[in-house]
Amino acid sequence: MKKKIFFIFIIILFLLVCLNVVCAAENNCTQNWQCTIWSACVGEIQIRSCIDSNNCGNDSAKPVENQSCFQCTPNWQCTEWDPEICPENSRQTKICTDANNCETTKNKPPEVKLCTFEDDYTWLVYVIMAILIFLILIVLMMILKILKTQSNESGVFPKKTIRPYYKPLQ
Repeated sequence: MKKKIFFIFIIILFLLVCLNVVCAAENNCTQNWQCTIWSACVGEIQIRSCIDSNNCGNDSAKPVENQSCFQCTPNWQCTEWDPEICPENSRQTKICTDANNCETTKNKPPEVKLCTFEDDYTWLVYVIMAILIFLILIVLMMILKILKTQSNESGVFPKKTIRPYYKPLQ
């Protein structure tokens, strides 16, 4: 009888060890899920299929294969072109963000544009105008001086008479 009990005990122990090894082997299997891309949104639902390439036989960590969806329309809000006037590198930029957060770049406006750089010479025009005005004033002053000299010589303007100074008698 002791031999039968011992034999049953060995068999139970063997089964427990085997089950533990099998369970451990199953637990050591690392799932590797490969999923297709999401389908188009149909009836507000998207689907995909996922397969465990390691064939662990356990769906505990299987990714979701359907989700609700809706058609999101981006609402692009952009800053003004920076800088406002085309710079020497001929590139202007702006930043565009989607106010609806659709997580897409569909129909996103361009954020960089090439432009034609034109050097601004208006300061040069002002300098030339100032020089011309200065030269005109000098010429006018010279003309007035010449006219005054000529008029003094011709007697048009009376000359100032100098009176002799008399000392009073004492």
